[in-house]
Amino acid sequence: MAEVDLEGFGEEARPFLQTAIQDPCSLNAYYIAEVAKVICNRAMDEKPYCVVAGKICKAVVAQEAATSHEETFLESMMEALQLLYKQRDRMKIEKAFSTYLFLLCEVYRFVFHSVRDIN
Repeated sequence: MAEVDLEGFGEEARPFLQTAIQDPCSLNAYYIAEVAKVICNRAMDEKPYCVVAGKICKAVVAQEAATSHEETFLESMMEALQLLYKQRDRMKIEKAFSTYLFLLCEVYRFVFHSVRDIN
């Protein structure tokens, strides 16, 4: 938890992010999906948060794998990323598509290593 800086997220989101990192199984599917959306939206707002997004994903996926055999967060994160992808034409106009690609790379980088370390 110490390596993940949540200060850049809104006050309303921080408790849910902390809970997702510490005990993702205590959140229902709706809140897990909301956490994934908050992570994606924050990363899209400012490119440096893509790295933070990857670290949060790694922490949540590792904790979820340690406490259950479900992949609720990973599925929610993939859905949130797919929703963003559907906005790619708008992102290209706004020059935000590179941020989206960076977010994808960071999530993949951190989650891939997390899953590889678990197996």
